[in-house]
Amino acid sequence: MEVKQTLPFSGRARGVFVFALLCVYAVTACLLLLSGLQVYRAIKDKSAAHYEGRTALAYVLGKLRSDATPSVMGTNVLLLSENVGTKPYNTYIFCRDGQLCEYFGSAALAFDPTLGEPLARAAAFSVTQDGARIYLTLLDGAGEAHTACFGQRAQKEVAP
Repeated sequence: MEVKQTLPFSGRARGVFVFALLCVYAVTACLLLLSGLQVYRAIKDKSAAHYEGRTALAYVLGKLRSDATPSVMGTNVLLLSENVGTKPYNTYIFCRDGQLCEYFGSAALAFDPTLGEPLARAAAFSVTQDGARIYLTLLDGAGEAHTACFGQRAQKEVAP
């Protein structure tokens, strides 16, 4: 006499079980994909905001390294004075309406912040001077503070 062995999942029940496992796998994969996409977007947005803040601060440092003579007006305006030919000109770097702005004009004209050209988004910009050092702080759109210290070069070299 032959003994017939029966499996716990046979026939139709086995097919339903395999299909249910595949559905659970597909739903889990979709949820994982959506979660990863959300994390990627958050990182990308934060990285873009920080990049803009770092780039704006690097631009200001580049302007400070030019041949212009830097000084500070109040706590939020950087003034760079230079001669173009024989005429004196000023460059003002400041923050207005959530934008880091730059205004270049004749030194004979009064400073008008409404004429500034936007450079980058910035929540705040502050400048302080301590002797020959200028301290810059830029608050980017993501709320991250970027700081830098610039030491002025000697205007004239001293002969030994």
